[in-house]
Amino acid sequence: MVIHKSTFSVGSSHCIGSPLRRLVRAAVLCMVILHGVCWTFELELAARTIATGQTEYLKRTRLRSRLREALTVLGDRLETPGRELVTVTGTLTWAPQGKSVTFEAVWEFPGRLHLETPQEVLDFDGQTLTGAATPSDQVLVETFFYQTAEHFFLGQAHGLPTRFLGSRFRLDDGQGKNYSGPYYDIYQVIDPVSLDGQLRMEPKLYYLNSDTLLLERVRYQSNRDSTRKDAEVQLDRWQRINNQSIPGRIVLTENGQVLFTVTIDSAVIGPLAQ
Repeated sequence: MVIHKSTFSVGSSHCIGSPLRRLVRAAVLCMVILHGVCWTFELELAARTIATGQTEYLKRTRLRSRLREALTVLGDRLETPGRELVTVTGTLTWAPQGKSVTFEAVWEFPGRLHLETPQEVLDFDGQTLTGAATPSDQVLVETFFYQTAEHFFLGQAHGLPTRFLGSRFRLDDGQGKNYSGPYYDIYQVIDPVSLDGQLRMEPKLYYLNSDTLLLERVRYQSNRDSTRKDAEVQLDRWQRINNQSIPGRIVLTENGQVLFTVTIDSAVIGPLAQ
């Protein structure tokens, strides 16, 4: 809610400290506070609804027409029973140490994550993260859970504040004559993120390739701690498995430096275990 200075201007017959002006200022302040409280409550409600299973399968009618096309490209695993589990295996490489480990990650509709490496087991139910011993664990889980196409579409279906910035954006400054792509549809989303029970609002830019309609980049400013970092998640090498699109590689960079790379070797999409 933006309040322009001219919106509540008072004529020259009223001095700065007049009761009328104080009353107007108090009313405006109450409106701003009430709007902020309601907006935060709506975000928290949406986040908890997505995370705790209090949701039905995604209805594409809740999406704008362009995103319905993108959902078709992704696959029907958010819409159809029997595809609630996405299990991927591969290699996780931490760039600073150059250390690689195998991993298995299981994402469960509508928002649970189980992640295993030879050293640890991490579980996240959308609100509470268990098994995490280091900040690196939190970064890894946040990337697997929040910076995904599944999370983006579920957030859209549940009304996360979104602004469509437009189509056919370039990655350069727009001046190059020989630019050959890629081009992006960009969505600005206010995303409620919670790893330790504390909710924080994280504005993000989701880049969907304008030609393939697949999510390829998520850009945001990480605010996990007192130091803010410009972060970008790149999703590429998309592959088609059982009529579902799955990224083959995920790369997280912070302040231009690669933090880790996930290489996905196999993926299985199936129903929940009975």
